[in-house]
Amino acid sequence: MGFGFHHDAHDTHIRAGQLVQHSVTGRFGRVHSEADEDARFLRVLFQGDKRTSRCRPEELEPTHG
Repeated sequence: MGFGFHHDAHDTHIRAGQLVQHSVTGRFGRVHSEADEDARFLRVLFQGDKRTSRCRPEELEPTHG
């Protein structure tokens, strides 16, 4: 099951499994899915965390790696 998220601010696509950097905190993480309760948010598992966090797509920058 593939997810195709759209990142309006930079016109790039953010997909489940993609490595991203949170522009507010500078933390790196991997996108898991849309947040179940609100499709305007994505679930991201940040490095060192055991649980995913809800993030707005516009706060996430795709990274390579």
